[in-house]
Amino acid sequence: MTYNFQHYQGESEIFVPIGTTKIHNIYGYFKYASRKNLNTIIFPNTLQEIDSNTFAHSGLEIIRLPDSVTYIGHRCFENCENLSRVTLSNSMNKLPYSCFGHSGITDLFVPWSVEEIDDNCFQFCKQLTSITLPDSLKKIGNECFYNSGLTEIIIPDSVEEIGKGCFENCKELEIITLSKSLTKLSDYCFANSGITELIVPESVEEIGKYCFSECEHLGQLTLPNTLKKIGIGNFTHVDTIILQTAPNEILKKSLRKFKRKLIILDAIDKTIDESISDEIISDEIISDEIISDETISDETNSDETNSDETNSDETNSDETNSNETNSNETNSDKTIVKEPLIKRKLMCSKIAFNTLLNTILIILFIVVIIMTE
Repeated sequence: MTYNFQHYQGESEIFVPIGTTKIHNIYGYFKYASRKNLNTIIFPNTLQEIDSNTFAHSGLEIIRLPDSVTYIGHRCFENCENLSRVTLSNSMNKLPYSCFGHSGITDLFVPWSVEEIDDNCFQFCKQLTSITLPDSLKKIGNECFYNSGLTEIIIPDSVEEIGKGCFENCKELEIITLSKSLTKLSDYCFANSGITELIVPESVEEIGKYCFSECEHLGQLTLPNTLKKIGIGNFTHVDTIILQTAPNEILKKSLRKFKRKLIILDAIDKTIDESISDEIISDEIISDEIISDETISDETNSDETNSDETNSDETNSDETNSNETNSNETNSDKTIVKEPLIKRKLMCSKIAFNTLLNTILIILFIVVIIMTE
């Protein structure tokens, strides 16, 4: 059964009869002028289809589509300025062209059955600040959210395509999470929007022209090295561009005139690794030099002891004090490792033993002289 508003007389409420399967729009019976009076409509659970333009420019405030509805036509609820709340059918697989364009909806939950949102579906929805998209969604059409009031949006990984100018002029949109299945960001996709930072997934191979043009608040943009094509007019207002690895030839060409901050994370990691390596090598060199100095000191002390036995007490005493001083200095130096300290202590013990031996020899020499006389 088809309902066509044949008997509509400008009422504010309409109860569509049970058994109706389709609502057909006949302009002669349901003119734009009289639609402003209609603010409430009750649909039966038998309804399956609503024709194009049926409730455009009406005064509807709340819409609840039963799950029996599988199709609604284009511009069905366009310019419903008082429309703030919408409950969609769980049996629909597509939201048609400009279905809610210029309406007053504030938020929307898109059911899991929907796979496509057509062009201009939510264009100029200035009150729309939040929308939840399902994991079943595969395509978002051209200028779908053009000049809407969105502040944040998460695009599920199921989405493979976003149309031209999809978020253009969304000046309140600051945060957006992109699908990891996207291969292209279309022309003017985020132009003149309010996004502050964005990570472009590695699945993206192409960025269309003017995709990020006039994004005056875009402070940080992370680009993948998988890009094969980048359109003109993209990075004029970007403050910082971050690359995971060294740019490929496409990125080099596109970033040739980029005069702001460019960060390559892979290069930073390598610099840090080289710096740490240099410090380790430096410590090893210092340690080797200390060991070398100690060896020379041992040889020098041994030569002095053997060449002059008479003055050995004073010489060895000075060398002992000197070694004690060097030992204290060595302990205060944080770059010296434990092995040189042990060698230094062994050297001090050897000097003390040599001093004692020399003293005994002198005493024996004196005793021999006395006995001879």
